[in-house]
Amino acid sequence: MDTSAPEITIHGGGATFQQTPGSDVGIFYVGDVATTISDLSFVASTNGFGESVISATAPCVVSHVKVQNGGGFQVGANMTLTDVDISNPTLTAISVNSESHLLLDRVAIRGGMDGIRAVNAGAILSISNLLLYDMSGAPLYLNGATGTLQFTTVFGTQGAGAPPSLISCTAGLTVQSSIIWATGATPINGPCAVSSSIAGPAALAGGAVQTNVSQADPKFVDLAHRDFHLAATALRLMSLDPVRRSISSSRRGRKVRASTSGPTSASRRPSLKRSRYRTGTSRRRPRSACSSAWCTRCRRCG
Repeated sequence: MDTSAPEITIHGGGATFQQTPGSDVGIFYVGDVATTISDLSFVASTNGFGESVISATAPCVVSHVKVQNGGGFQVGANMTLTDVDISNPTLTAISVNSESHLLLDRVAIRGGMDGIRAVNAGAILSISNLLLYDMSGAPLYLNGATGTLQFTTVFGTQGAGAPPSLISCTAGLTVQSSIIWATGATPINGPCAVSSSIAGPAALAGGAVQTNVSQADPKFVDLAHRDFHLAATALRLMSLDPVRRSISSSRRGRKVRASTSGPTSASRRPSLKRSRYRTGTSRRRPRSACSSAWCTRCRRCG
């Protein structure tokens, strides 16, 4: 669709888009017009393997979208993904190029080959609240990316690269407050900074810089059925963060004292004995002279 509008919004209203059978062409192409796409689903067609959304130079925002057994997202200059569910993508769920800025929050990716790939240097990522599991390839191949990965859970029985790993990274990436659990693979391979996280059970490789990293079992509620909630006995990530731990301890020991300065405190109620605004026997102020504090505390003004 061609348009001269500065931006467009596509609200699917729960609609489902299906790719043309045998096609490798993306369903939505966002060129030089800022576009918001929300509330719809993409499903695969026979022998179709094109992306669901391809963005170029214009900002693209995708929210409340599901992708099932089809192509994922190709990130151009600027893409935001929020509340997106991707299951069994045909190739890579999210492909990032060297000029990409990707903002991601509340996204789940399950099955398929690769989760997020950023191969060429230059991509900038801001990722929060991401869940990835059961990839046959690389859940997060981020050798060309810098930025932050936080509040993320990655689980897998196999990875990609040498050694096979769930996350491949460079020195410009920070992983924090996350759980990376690899049964049969290395959790993280590369010189990224990892802090206040659970990453195991194998040791990290590739020179990862570790601060308060545990290899203890995260104790998922039901791993067999892919319930990644944490059991009551699980290690809390906050306990691995010395700053948060200090704040939490000080709050637990702090005494709370009732305030006497609020509007219901009689000691703070304005006195009427020396009022300048008497009219006859009335002691109330005219409305024009009242302050909001006066009216909410004594309620004498009409």
